[in-house]
Amino acid sequence: MADAGKTLEVLQALQDLTDKLTWRRIATALLAGVVALILFTGYEFRGQLVHAAVSYAQQRDQLQYAEWDISGPSGQQLRGLVESNSMVSMVMVEKIDLQRNRRIPKFWHLNSPIEQDRFTKMVGSRLPDAAFDDDAQSVQQLIGILNNEFVCSRFEDTALFHFSPQLKESMPYVCSIAVPPFYGRMLGILTFGLATRPTQSEHAAIRAEATRLAVELYLHDIAKRSK
Repeated sequence: MADAGKTLEVLQALQDLTDKLTWRRIATALLAGVVALILFTGYEFRGQLVHAAVSYAQQRDQLQYAEWDISGPSGQQLRGLVESNSMVSMVMVEKIDLQRNRRIPKFWHLNSPIEQDRFTKMVGSRLPDAAFDDDAQSVQQLIGILNNEFVCSRFEDTALFHFSPQLKESMPYVCSIAVPPFYGRMLGILTFGLATRPTQSEHAAIRAEATRLAVELYLHDIAKRSK
């Protein structure tokens, strides 16, 4: 009886092993079938896929090269932010053309009329600055913004310092975010010049407001005018 019991156990073990191997073969066959279907579909619709990719690239290029400016309502909103918030000394919007390596100021508003006039004259007398220059810190900051980071730095560590160093007294700290604030989609930069270094809670509030404004600027002034 003992031998018969052992024989049954061996047979049961062999049956279990056979079942497992069978299910593995079925699963492997199903997986191979799914992969083959995906490859076949991709091959059959390769023309449409390539067309979609090219269309997306063309749309990005159109946005990249399209001329745009800050509309009246957007400008009022940005000016109102500076005038109603003692912490914000300046707000600026720049167009970023990565393919031509240019950064072009499109809008700026400072809380000092004298500095506003001086800054305006500087913008009018200069050629567009390079987006990526030979300053390692400003390049690192631009890469961070391109990666959808909210980048805050001391004024003297930013590209603005080389452009207008006297502004350090009124805005010792600067924060910037991409427009639009989406990873890898940067077409511009929204910058806040701050009167003081923000606390953790102030930093979170400024980032939330900057994100909201960056989305609105993109939808109202860039994407809409580029169609």
